[in-house]
Amino acid sequence: MNETGQVESLVQKMLENVLTWDQTIENGIVIIQNNQHLMHRYQQLELIPQIELARLEALFQHTKRIQRAIKDEREVVLKELNQTTKTNKMIGGYLLQHTESVFVDKDF
Repeated sequence: MNETGQVESLVQKMLENVLTWDQTIENGIVIIQNNQHLMHRYQQLELIPQIELARLEALFQHTKRIQRAIKDEREVVLKELNQTTKTNKMIGGYLLQHTESVFVDKDF
């Protein structure tokens, strides 16, 4: 396969990968990782045919969508983790305050 054919094949494979995204974060991460390997091979080739620019633009837009979804999910998880940590600290502080024995004098 000549270099132009390799470029077309790599771009097509990367585009197919992003189009199979099922809107899950796990699948998005796998797609990004697979495309990183393909992009590394793509960057080693010297020639970028003019006809590939439209496919490259589509690839770029789909990849951006996946990355944005991953970033948004990461922020949600970090917020939830932060809320859980605060809740645990509050509970821990409350329990520490009330661990002392209390003596009640009935004759009082």
